[in-house]
Amino acid sequence: MKPIKSIIRQLPGLKSLFDYLESSEFILLGTLAGFIGLSGAIGVWIFKSMIHGFEHINFGIMGAWLQQHSIGLVVLIPVAGGLLVGGLKSWLIGVEKYRGVAGIMEAIAWGGGRLKYKLIPSKTVISALSIGSGASVGPEDPSVQIGSNLGSMIGQWLNYSEERIQSLVAAGAAGGVAAAFNAPIAGVFFAMEVLLGELSSRAFGIIVIASVISAAFTQAVSGTQPAFQLTNFTFHSARELPFYLILGLLSGLVAAAYIYILFKSQELFNRI
Repeated sequence: MKPIKSIIRQLPGLKSLFDYLESSEFILLGTLAGFIGLSGAIGVWIFKSMIHGFEHINFGIMGAWLQQHSIGLVVLIPVAGGLLVGGLKSWLIGVEKYRGVAGIMEAIAWGGGRLKYKLIPSKTVISALSIGSGASVGPEDPSVQIGSNLGSMIGQWLNYSEERIQSLVAAGAAGGVAAAFNAPIAGVFFAMEVLLGELSSRAFGIIVIASVISAAFTQAVSGTQPAFQLTNFTFHSARELPFYLILGLLSGLVAAAYIYILFKSQELFNRI
């Protein structure tokens, strides 16, 4: 199968445009980043719409029917959803080499940013079903995966180098975070600090483009309100600072304990 780049060069109407874009690396990558940011935002918007649809079916329609018989029967919805999600994941996805955000980091560091993007439609539907059935998780991780896989897909289709693919994956991840939280700056810092782990001028530019375009589309279709509504904060005196230090330390310990228990639980269920 010919790479997409070779197919494009055979099309008279697109050949000159592609040659012009390719003559400037930043223009080309910036154009691709804008496309990835917009496509990722559309994908996240569809993903969130699917969550609301499953929630309406499960807790609006089925939940109301179950409550007519016994209010305790509502607990069957998350149980049935978990069983269905587990079966679909085993059937459609199977064992993954790179899982979740940590898997994207591994793919960037060790796999040249090459992700199995063909699995993203199945993973998106399964994730929406899981959240829509009451799973205690949010849309952030799947949103990052939607954007990252789009970036990896474009890079692999164009037969790009590992460095370019890694940059496009990071740009897609930034767009996913921007769409999930309606926060473009958070998307930029997430991609640069968490995924790439370094500040590159070329990567920074395309990451900003993808994140801003993704946030612009999200705000156009969903409004400008942020994902989390925070109360007004007033700082009274420096005597409050030690308590924030204690809060930060306790939060870190709780987070580490939660991650430890999560992985141990996963190992336990994998052995069953």
